[in-house]
Amino acid sequence: MSTQIVVNLNMHALYIGIGDELLLGQTIETNSNYLALQLKNLGIEFKTKICISDDKTAITDALENGLTNFKLIFITGGLGPTKDDKTKIVLEDYFGGGWRRDSDVEKHLEKIFASKGKSLSDINRHQANLPNNCETLFNPVGTAPGMWFEKNNSIIISLPGVPYEVRSIWENSILTKLSERFNLTPKIYKTLTTMMKPESQISEDLNYFESKLPPQITLAYLPNYHTVKLRLTLLENYSEESFNVYWQDLISSLGPELISTEGLSPIETLTQYLLMNNWKISTAESCTGGYIANELVKQPGISKVFPGSLVTYSNESKNHLLGVSNDSLNKYGAVSEIVATEMIQGLKNRFKTECSIVTTGIAGPSGGTENKSVGSIYIGTRFNDKIEIKYYKLRGDRKEFMKRALQHAIYQLIEMFRRI
Repeated sequence: MSTQIVVNLNMHALYIGIGDELLLGQTIETNSNYLALQLKNLGIEFKTKICISDDKTAITDALENGLTNFKLIFITGGLGPTKDDKTKIVLEDYFGGGWRRDSDVEKHLEKIFASKGKSLSDINRHQANLPNNCETLFNPVGTAPGMWFEKNNSIIISLPGVPYEVRSIWENSILTKLSERFNLTPKIYKTLTTMMKPESQISEDLNYFESKLPPQITLAYLPNYHTVKLRLTLLENYSEESFNVYWQDLISSLGPELISTEGLSPIETLTQYLLMNNWKISTAESCTGGYIANELVKQPGISKVFPGSLVTYSNESKNHLLGVSNDSLNKYGAVSEIVATEMIQGLKNRFKTECSIVTTGIAGPSGGTENKSVGSIYIGTRFNDKIEIKYYKLRGDRKEFMKRALQHAIYQLIEMFRRI
């Protein structure tokens, strides 16, 4: 198991997600996204991703087909202690060699259960039993270890389905082992982020730029809610210096829609502004119900600049917590420029932050009127003494409404920063 496998640039891998819950839509498959982001730094890309049931035939067929086309296969899921998790049993049968008890895994399991004041049960101790023909990939944060198999000059990596366990095993062992085993040349690529300009319009604006690109450089469009990321990739046999010239040309071809030359998401870009300048931010949300605050608290370091948030869903809470006048609520309604203005003024008085975001609108599917239809929203942003209240008509269901509201609020505040 020590021979180095030499591969060419742009190596392709296969991802197999195992679990009936994935096929039934009960669990959203995210492990392939994480692994894809990590693998690209090694010059490896998933060529195919599939989800299959936790069934012997399905797993065996997927392996047979995969080994004819790929040198690297990732499998996640089906490694739990219960009878419905069949992956480990199928892999032992497929690769042969019988079973072994991994004493390090067993000690780890005993330690986990002891920390909970429990003794290790037989069913959980069984997780320390591994196929003889695999190398253990230690799982420091869970009970199911990963497994590293090799066959026909290919590597098959089996991992538990829990996302944070996949991340831990990757960081603790897989990254090093793959770097040692493969002679890889990572791709060179750079990504930037644009906002509030449709993909089609950006494509028209970049028509001349794309016409000048040599075949060794490609441009990819990655659209999302009111954002389009642009990824410029150097494939091979071309100088990095020339690639950087095209990168700068791409940047100069864009206008105010460009918000990050580092490929940061809008919320990451906003957080970067806040942390770099030590600007504190507070939010008061009605129709978005804390969604914006929730996205903020996901950002590392945000506690330094985010003292708090209010969810003022009812008229009473707008009045009691933000000081919005009952006269304004009765005369103009909660979904109005006047109320949004009073909300942001009340938020400033309560938290005294440099920046604020407020939302008040109608997320639907009901609640709309002839004058204020579903999707209507007023978003208020404040930077120091400058306040902006803007009206938007957003489409989509409640979740999509909140995602779009978040992006508009971020862009609105970033635009205020830019005018300093």
